[in-house]
Amino acid sequence: MRERELGPWHPDVARSLVGLAAARHALGELAAAGDLYERALAIEERVFGPEHPDVAMILHNLAGVRYGEEALDDAVRLYERALAISERALGPDHPGVGETLHDLAVVQRARGAVDESLRLQTRALAISERALGPDHPRTAASLNSLALLRLDMGAPLAAEQLFARALAAFERSLGPGHLEVGSVVYNLAQLRRDAGATAEARELYRRAHAIYAAALGAQHPEAVGIAEELGALEAR
Repeated sequence: MRERELGPWHPDVARSLVGLAAARHALGELAAAGDLYERALAIEERVFGPEHPDVAMILHNLAGVRYGEEALDDAVRLYERALAISERALGPDHPGVGETLHDLAVVQRARGAVDESLRLQTRALAISERALGPDHPRTAASLNSLALLRLDMGAPLAAEQLFARALAAFERSLGPGHLEVGSVVYNLAQLRRDAGATAEARELYRRAHAIYAAALGAQHPEAVGIAEELGALEAR
């Protein structure tokens, strides 16, 4: 309807496409989301030019779709382009730059580029702490991601300290029953299990399962998976 009223290259059409793309992405319809973001991107680039912050936003979102499709090289290319635009348009310490750094770091970890991921995530954390504060969810997300990187690098003690900071920040900002809290508790459960601290790991698994079951339902695959890991631990 808006396309017929306003024409195919109107920025309001792009905004509508972005909204539709986000809805499709949330439903897991990645191919449809990608097509919608591509259409919105073409409009924004034509209307505002390739260096506009809205172009960076669409590139960022499209990169998230490509990551979901496991097209990791494409995701890196899109995130890097979004990052360059955001740094020039908003400044290197803007929270939006930090968000893109975080997501790019996650993709680089998935590609096995641990050192590059660590560099990006460290910078993302510094921006979030300065711009948003130590208890903001984005700060907590970077702490959690850094903890996972430290595990990859064989530094479980450093990872545990980072997980503890992430957990405290998520609890303060989102509440103790939020899924982000459950995710960090689950990561800590695995860490303590691998360290041989069975009793502590058991309690962490129970807490993580309770959060996931309450938020998603006991039959959700993630809740079931945690329950299975807990069962295997209790069978030892």
